[in-house]
Amino acid sequence: MALKVQDVHIKKTFASREESLKEMDSLREILEQHPLHFSFRDGKVLKLCPVRSEQTWALNIKRGILSVLQTVQEFPAGAVVEEVDVLGICPTKYQRKGPILVKTRDLNLCSHRSSGLTSVQSVVLPHVSSEQQILSSQLECVQSIRDGVLEEAKCTESDRVTLFPQQGSGAETQTQSALKLLHVETETLYSKSNYVSAKVK
Repeated sequence: MALKVQDVHIKKTFASREESLKEMDSLREILEQHPLHFSFRDGKVLKLCPVRSEQTWALNIKRGILSVLQTVQEFPAGAVVEEVDVLGICPTKYQRKGPILVKTRDLNLCSHRSSGLTSVQSVVLPHVSSEQQILSSQLECVQSIRDGVLEEAKCTESDRVTLFPQQGSGAETQTQSALKLLHVETETLYSKSNYVSAKVK
């Protein structure tokens, strides 16, 4: 398959007002320049085949989009599944609620996870619980599936830095990602790849 990023809008938000950033046209062009080819089976992204000239930041944004698409539809009740995505190799818990799947992660338990997203460098100690770490990170994704097709996914990553746990002080950031299936195009005889068409928020 291939992921094509099109019609990118980069906006800034002040209070409840959004403004497009015209000066970001060069970033938009880089994001839209190359499709990202990947193998996808049973809800998992197995391999990426990026163009060599793709800039790392642009590739990571596309990896983040594919991370939201990943799902496991068949699993034993209460099972913890190991997933590999842009956040690392992570133990992931799935719960089914009708047509909705909820996946949760304690990101402190992930291996091969880059901590370059924050100025606070931390290492999880084996004898300290996740709640006692200086940096505590959680992920929750709500996925809506119909007839085996992922129609919508909303993920929230929460990162909390707690310098003095006993005083309850700290700072928290949230990153939200949302994908919604708009339409499905039938594969033509001559097409070389299936293309995923979705709205990314």
